[in-house]
Amino acid sequence: MTVRPNRTLIKQLILSARSWLLVLSVFSCSFFLCSLTVFANNHLKEPQSHCSDEHLKQHPQHILSCYLQKPDNNYHWRATETSGKTVSVADQKQEVITHSIEMTSQRWPVGLKHPVDHPLWRHRITIYQPKKVIHDQALLFINGGQLYSNKNEPLTAKQSPNDDLDFAYIAALSQSIVVDLKDVPNQYLQFKDHQPVKEDALVAYTWEEFLKNPEANAFMPLRLPMVKASQRAMDAVQAFMKGQNIKINQFVLSGMSKRGWAAWLTAAMDSRVIALAPMVADVLNLQAAMDHHYKSYGGWAPAVKDYKNVLSQLHSKPLTRLMQVVDPVHYVQNLRLPKYIISAANDDFFLPDASRYFYDDLKGDKWLRTVPNVRHYLARMENKLITESLASFYGLIIEQRPIPAVHWELQGNILKVTSSVPPESVRLWSAVNQNTRDFRLTPDNPSVKPFTAKYLTIKCNPICRTKASIANPSNGWKASFIEMKFANRPYKDFVVTTQVFITPDTYPSRSRFQDKKKSD
Repeated sequence: MTVRPNRTLIKQLILSARSWLLVLSVFSCSFFLCSLTVFANNHLKEPQSHCSDEHLKQHPQHILSCYLQKPDNNYHWRATETSGKTVSVADQKQEVITHSIEMTSQRWPVGLKHPVDHPLWRHRITIYQPKKVIHDQALLFINGGQLYSNKNEPLTAKQSPNDDLDFAYIAALSQSIVVDLKDVPNQYLQFKDHQPVKEDALVAYTWEEFLKNPEANAFMPLRLPMVKASQRAMDAVQAFMKGQNIKINQFVLSGMSKRGWAAWLTAAMDSRVIALAPMVADVLNLQAAMDHHYKSYGGWAPAVKDYKNVLSQLHSKPLTRLMQVVDPVHYVQNLRLPKYIISAANDDFFLPDASRYFYDDLKGDKWLRTVPNVRHYLARMENKLITESLASFYGLIIEQRPIPAVHWELQGNILKVTSSVPPESVRLWSAVNQNTRDFRLTPDNPSVKPFTAKYLTIKCNPICRTKASIANPSNGWKASFIEMKFANRPYKDFVVTTQVFITPDTYPSRSRFQDKKKSD
């Protein structure tokens, strides 16, 4: 007997199979997208299971992590160009390959409450690859830049200011991958009914919006997308380098000023970060530090002019809530990794002794380096020195070298310092301002004298010890710190300093700047 196939049944089976294939295809695509999101979120040190408005109202310290784990399908990247350059390391020429990547990190602000002209954040990434890569760690430098003019016009690369260091040199010297992430934040940005803003004016605008309504504008502070951009850059670098058969598992982060602040927060959030070198970003315990700023100057320094509306609310509940979101001091338990904090002794924004408000609270290995006779703009004033300083710390980390432990104590006017290993040299740096407690190297502060140094002796048995008097000057105020240099070949010496101490530790009786007193 011949069995005839049931054509209707076969058609139904085929249609059913096609439907299942379509479902599987959609599911597979969705699963792939989800796994990308999970991959990024897998690195969060403290992923949040609750991110409702009510939860964030009660727990503002979770706002940053909730923002980072928020799905965003706008993230993508593409490689655009590969070229090469020659650098000199120890008088030998070395070739370094440079890979250019364009990345979109996110859409910000979240929602339509704050329409902006450029909501998609775009970034230029340059990856520096030496001829031989022997480490699975990379240095990620969070950098600035300017994509748009204040007239909403795109800019060329030559018009885009940033704080470039000699990244190719660091890559060749360390035989590792070095990454320059630009355009953090995107700028200029223009919000509805507001002029185009960048840098501090942009940060201040987002803070002011948060202060108006902390619950509705929880994701408004600019630090949030800056951290997410840094995290997405790590994702992109890992994916791209995998295609080059180079595995990157961990990162050392650095950046200057606002980007240094983003580095602090990214390190607190992302488990891939194994060490941190923030520069001119003495932003921890900011409310106390700005109190000190105001009392030292009798007002606000010109550099912080964009923040005056915010600072007028320095001890208000909304600003305290903002600090719970963006002040790294609230994440110190997540910052136990090695930290090399580089500061400018004559900073325009931060006082030279600002570390007094956070250094003792930091957990884990930590070192300070205060650079004398330099303003806030480290890369522009001391590019070679800062490049070599960052390279030296980075080399210590990725080569897992023992790093000297340096401790200090102020007893009266005697500054005592100990070191676990003998330094190459020890110096006492000091500067005097006979008129006021102000060490900014700016035209409006002509009475400040440059820092000068004198060498100190040190005795080792086996702990190395030195000390110096930092007594009050005959007039005015004196800033002092001790510097130690440690051999770290083939890198330049690793330089560590104590905190800066100002004597006498008193405030001037007259105002340095004529500002209305801040409200509490």
